[in-house]
Amino acid sequence: MTEKQVAEATDLKKDGCSIREIAGMMGLPKSTIERALKDTPGSVSVGELPSLAEGGSIDKEVQLEALRLNHELKMEELAIRREQTTQQTKELSIRQQEVENERTTLVLQTKQLEQDEQAEQTRIEGRKSLLVNKFNRLVQELLDNCKESTWEGEEVNEYLVRVDALKDKLIVFCDRHQIDEEELHIWHSLQALLTFWEKAKEDLTGWFSDDVELDLSKEEILNIKSWFVEFFDDQVTEVSGEESEEEDDAEEDQEEDDEERPKGRSRR
Repeated sequence: MTEKQVAEATDLKKDGCSIREIAGMMGLPKSTIERALKDTPGSVSVGELPSLAEGGSIDKEVQLEALRLNHELKMEELAIRREQTTQQTKELSIRQQEVENERTTLVLQTKQLEQDEQAEQTRIEGRKSLLVNKFNRLVQELLDNCKESTWEGEEVNEYLVRVDALKDKLIVFCDRHQIDEEELHIWHSLQALLTFWEKAKEDLTGWFSDDVELDLSKEEILNIKSWFVEFFDDQVTEVSGEESEEEDDAEEDQEEDDEERPKGRSRR
């Protein structure tokens, strides 16, 4: 083909004519037209002609493919985030369960601790009451046998053994629970009881006998009654010089007991 024919074919192609139409109008074979247009600078291949005739559909396909790939990528990222969220939710649920278990355990431990403390306090209070009761029985035993009564030496010794044992138990108990026994009424009453028997053994024991004869006055009896302990934690109080109404009532009761008590009764 001459340059003029190539230029004509090129112009026809630009006008939108197909290869077949150009070959028919120029009276040349189709293969010759294709080869000439292919070798012309700036021309396109035959394979590209249909796409160009479709108005740039290649760009749209590329854009659609890019959008599809981008969508798939985002979906993958979303799936990954969803999986991570699910895992975090599981871990959070597990942690919440652990926290709940720890809280339950703490509640149970606290409750058990409170129960143990209450049981220990009950035991301590019971021990206090036992010490008070033992001491008050010792005082009552003395009061029951303090008027015209004879205590044999063996009985006195046995009584003092019980007093000393109670004193030792009181000391151990106070040390264990960090209590200052010297502030307690029961401690001073116990000391007064021991002092009473020391003096009684010195003053009232016969020359040839270990027996102790007791015949206490109303004032002495009233003093012994003041040794009684109501509560273990009662503190030492100063005794007023004036007798209270309670002491007056106690003295009247003692007088009635003295009238009813047989004269010369031995403790035995």
